[in-house]
Amino acid sequence: MIPGINDRHLVEVNKAVKSRGAFLHNIMPLISAAEHGTVFGLTGQRGPTAQELKALQDSCEGEMNMMRHCRQCRADAVGLLGEDRSAEFTTDKIMAMDVNYDLDSRKAYQAKVEEERVAKVAAKQEELATLAGEMSDIKLLTAVATKGSGLINEHFGHAKEFQVWELSTAAQSLSVIAVSIFIARVAMVRKIVSRRLSAPSMIVMPCSWLRSAAVRRAI
Repeated sequence: MIPGINDRHLVEVNKAVKSRGAFLHNIMPLISAAEHGTVFGLTGQRGPTAQELKALQDSCEGEMNMMRHCRQCRADAVGLLGEDRSAEFTTDKIMAMDVNYDLDSRKAYQAKVEEERVAKVAAKQEELATLAGEMSDIKLLTAVATKGSGLINEHFGHAKEFQVWELSTAAQSLSVIAVSIFIARVAMVRKIVSRRLSAPSMIVMPCSWLRSAAVRRAI
């Protein structure tokens, strides 16, 4: 629910989804704190008040059952729908619990996990050695968001650029095309993607184009 944008329209949405078989509707309020870095947060769009949310839920109640107990999703929620048991597991109560920790069983389980991990690594290395001599005309393009250091460690919503890597058996090394959100032209996409570039060469084009049909066809 975004006040002034879809608060009235959600009544029509409620009717439409009910006609398609939905029986329970959870209207989630916008969370637009500026520190989250979202567009609504940065532009000052407020979230709904509790009174506004209730009024909208009441407006939709006649068409479909409303999920009213749900709050902001969180990792510390305990219980079932309609049965919030979080109060039974506060930090103070957990610290006072007499926990029976079976160290031997824990160590045995950790040893089993490590044994499986080592076996998977060995199987992967064996398969890579088998495929090392194989050749194929297949080329794959993979887009990643990264802060550097060879890691995929950048959130999609925070990325200022994407690196598009070309993988093939014929390449001496991976090829990379760095995709920025600011500069280039769509007309250049076919020519850009068809060029073979070795890291750390870069080509710059808007990331939104990656999601367009024109770019997908060009790739």
